Amino acid sequence: MDNTYTANVDGEWTQITVSVDTKDLEVAENIAVMTVPYGIYTEDYSDLENEVMQIAHIDLISEDLLKSDRTKGKIHIYINPHENPAEAVSFFGRTLKRSKYRIFNHTFRL
Repeated sequence: MDNTYTANVDGEWTQITVSVDTKDLEVAENIAVMTVPYGIYTEDYSDLENEVMQIAHIDLISEDLLKSDRTKGKIHIYINPHENPAEAVSFFGRTLKRSKYRIFNHTFRL
């Protein structure tokens, strides 16, 4: 398992970014929702071209998005200043390990 912890505080809130394989993204999202009560933000570019064509009917996609890793998804969790980010990371990591899906290939970034 690869865990990386770095500080990224935006104003008074702490952002935790978790990177997981796209096949495990839905399970990890469910665990993230249990971690914080205020919602999450997910980046999943695994089917980018098809989704853009279905929604926007255009083929103009930024080069940065086209270069995105299609095998990984990122979940952003935001922790308010009155809560301990280390507790959120600990809960998330423990719950991932205990899940029946055994998601061990993830990276944390605080």
